Amino acid sequence: MQTENDFSQTHVNRANTYLNDGQYDMAISECTKAIQLDPHLYIAYINRASAYSMKGQYDLVINDCNLAIQLEPDLPLAFLSRGMAYRSLGSKTEALDDLKKFITLTDSSPFTQIVEKQIEELS
Repeated sequence: MQTENDFSQTHVNRANTYLNDGQYDMAISECTKAIQLDPHLYIAYINRASAYSMKGQYDLVINDCNLAIQLEPDLPLAFLSRGMAYRSLGSKTEALDDLKKFITLTDSSPFTQIVEKQIEELS
């Protein structure tokens, strides 16, 4: 028998498929369903933030990253996504803070060099 957590994870998995296919509105819808079933599922907020980012809805990215960080305070991807959203909105100080936090939370990531370059450009 499937639990609500199983159903919420199913929605997250569908959202990932939609994200990969460039169907951002569908990804947002699936993440929202997952969050309704399990408001503590931080990955649903991160995935929805990714879809919002692809649509250029940076205020919504920041909001979802804030919620993910409340649930999981040391989540590198949330700081990366929020930092890039702040950068896109021209909020240099906030972007720098979040991108530096991302670096401190990750030993090594495919994004580390890119983020270090972003930090250098913003500094």
